[in-house]
Amino acid sequence: MEKCLKRLIIALTFAVPVVAQAAWTFRSPDPVESLGSMFYFNGVSADGSRLVGGGRKGFTYDASGFTVLNGWEGNGSWAISISRDGGTAVGRVGRGEFGSAARWLGGSLQVLEGQPERPDAYAHATSDNGHLVGGYIMTPGDESSYQPATWNEAGDLRLLPVPPDQWAGANVGAISADGSRLAVIGHNNLGFVWVDGEGYRRLEGPNNGGLRMTSDGRTIFGIGGSSIYDQNLVRWDEYGVLTVLGSPADSLSTQLTSVSSDGQFVSGRYRSTANVDRPYLWSESTGFVDLVDELTLGGADLHGMGSLTAMGISDDGRTVVGYGYQQGKARGWIAVNTVPEPSALVTFGLGAIWLVRRRRVIVSPC
Repeated sequence: MEKCLKRLIIALTFAVPVVAQAAWTFRSPDPVESLGSMFYFNGVSADGSRLVGGGRKGFTYDASGFTVLNGWEGNGSWAISISRDGGTAVGRVGRGEFGSAARWLGGSLQVLEGQPERPDAYAHATSDNGHLVGGYIMTPGDESSYQPATWNEAGDLRLLPVPPDQWAGANVGAISADGSRLAVIGHNNLGFVWVDGEGYRRLEGPNNGGLRMTSDGRTIFGIGGSSIYDQNLVRWDEYGVLTVLGSPADSLSTQLTSVSSDGQFVSGRYRSTANVDRPYLWSESTGFVDLVDELTLGGADLHGMGSLTAMGISDDGRTVVGYGYQQGKARGWIAVNTVPEPSALVTFGLGAIWLVRRRRVIVSPC
């Protein structure tokens, strides 16, 4: 009897519980005629309810459908980013031979001016409430350089100095909620954080991709490592100290597209050794998850769509948006985890394959 009890205790000690598998839905809404047959989702609000993207024109998308974002005097528009509160979209509008940075609030266009002698400007980032927009303007008198810039709620332009040794220029890639910290991307694989009242802090190591920032501005994510050839997901603290988080298995190169407000969830794309683009999700708890595999495990029908890129993720990790290709045409998609109140471990599904493997335990008879 004592021997049997010992075996039972050992069996219970090494038994591993199975984490509940997520259930996913996947859909690609048909665009309105004015967007054309191809369109992309470029981002999503923190609560997952409002999306932004572009086709022939920029647009927002929510439960009521598509809202086309008007350009300047009938010219084209392209929406790149959406504020975390979902109220503001930013991007670019055509203006003859030039283009201007743009902000749309409730669908109404606000053109964000560059320099009078060189009006070209691009908007790439916004604060959580949309009051501050970041991007760059082309440097007057120099066709090959650009200068980091922000625009306030009234649309007033503020030019930042170009970071040290970035002779070709830099771009504002992310903004903290209060607007006091900016993630700035230099032209030669370097990253910086601008802190109001202090100036630039250099981010350790090379930066080989876009930068994304948490709402408090104290954590920045990017792509890099110890050399310019590294393609790892990395994270910097508020002092610019680097932590390498790694890359998806079977990855040749990795790109970062979106980070949740608190930095808990990350989305992006990687190029596999089979030379195919695949979307990934990352969290501190789970590491990297291949989203295509996760959607398939979660029962989603991808409707023949391939080469998926994840462009945005909601703060709870349940809603992921992006684009892929179906019959040779680009289409935006929305994936939603429908499991009620997922924990940090099961937000991405992560059944037995990713995190927890069920160990079969056999207890011999006494």
